[in-house]
Amino acid sequence: MSLIASMSIMLGLVKFFERYSLYSQQRENIGNWAMLGLIGLPLIIISAYKNTADDPEKRKSVVIAGGGLIIIALLVGGIGILAFLY
Repeated sequence: MSLIASMSIMLGLVKFFERYSLYSQQRENIGNWAMLGLIGLPLIIISAYKNTADDPEKRKSVVIAGGGLIIIALLVGGIGILAFLY
C-alpha cells in the first residue's frame, strides 16, 4: 500500500515540477522512483490470493478483481505512453 501511495505522490510532484518548469534534471529521477509503485499492485493481489486459501468463493472474486486491476493498469499505462509519444 505504501508503494502505491508513494507512486501517486511522486507523480503529483512530477506534474507540479513540469507545470512550473522547476528542477528539470531531477524531474526524470522522481518519475523513475514513482514507477516503483507499480510493484505494489501485484503484491496486493498475491497477498489477497494467499489470504483466501480457505474460501473458494472469495478466491474466485480475488482472481477476477486482480485480473481486472491488471487490465486497467495496462490500459492506463498504454494510454499514458500514447499520450507521451504524441
